[in-house]
Amino acid sequence: MSNKISKFVKDFSYKNGIYLYEENIDISSEQNFESIAREKRYQVINKILNNGGFSHALTAHHNNDQIETIFMKNEDGSDWISMIGIRESLGKIKRPMLDISKDEIRNYALKHCIEWIEDPSNQNMSFRRNYVRSVKLPISISNNPNTVSQLLKIHTESILKYKRTCKNFKNNYKKIIINYNSEKIVISKWKFIQYEIEEIKIFFYLYINKLLNTEIQKQSKGLWAQFNKFINNSRTGS
Repeated sequence: MSNKISKFVKDFSYKNGIYLYEENIDISSEQNFESIAREKRYQVINKILNNGGFSHALTAHHNNDQIETIFMKNEDGSDWISMIGIRESLGKIKRPMLDISKDEIRNYALKHCIEWIEDPSNQNMSFRRNYVRSVKLPISISNNPNTVSQLLKIHTESILKYKRTCKNFKNNYKKIIINYNSEKIVISKWKFIQYEIEEIKIFFYLYINKLLNTEIQKQSKGLWAQFNKFINNSRTGS
C-alpha cells in the first residue's frame, strides 16, 4: 500500500469512527508478486477473522475485477473451473459487489459525497492485471465489441456447469466411494473414469478433503493430468 493510500484510509477511518487494522507484509520475491501478495492478504484477513471472532469479511471486488480475471484465465487457456473467475465466497470471505461495475461504485460515491481515491499502484504496468486493464482488454474490446459479453457468458456457463457437477456428485458419490476410514479412501475406478479431469478435481476438493479431514492444496493442470492418466492405467478396479 502506498503512503498516499495508507494516509487516506487512516484519515477516513478516523473521521468515520471505523476501527482500522493495518499490517505490513514483506514480500521478498518479485517472482509472481501478485499471486504471493494475494495469498498473504488472505492469510491476514483470515487471521483477523479468527482472532476477532468475526463471522464474515467483505471485500470490494467488483465486476471490472471479474472481467479482467476471466480475460486473463482465457488468455492462459485455463480450464472451465478457472473460468468461474472470482468466487462470490471463499469460506468466511464474501464478495458482494461482483455484479457492480467500478463506474457505478465511483458514481455512487460522488453522488453521496463519499471521499474517493485511485490507487497509484494501478498505474504500474509491470503488474499483469494493470497491463490487462489499461492495454490488453481495451484493445480486445476495440477489435471485438462483444468481448465483455462473451467473457461473462463463459463465466456464467462455467458456474452452471460447476453446480451441475456438484449436484451429480451429491447424488452419486456413494457409488463412487466404495469405503473409507481416517487413513484411506477406496474409489471405484469404473465410476471415476467417466468424469473429465476438471470434474475429478471438484470431487477431490469436495469429498477427499472432508472425508480425510485434510486440505488438498491447489495443484497444477499437469499434475491433475498425470493423476487422471494414473487412474486410467490402473490394473485394478479400485
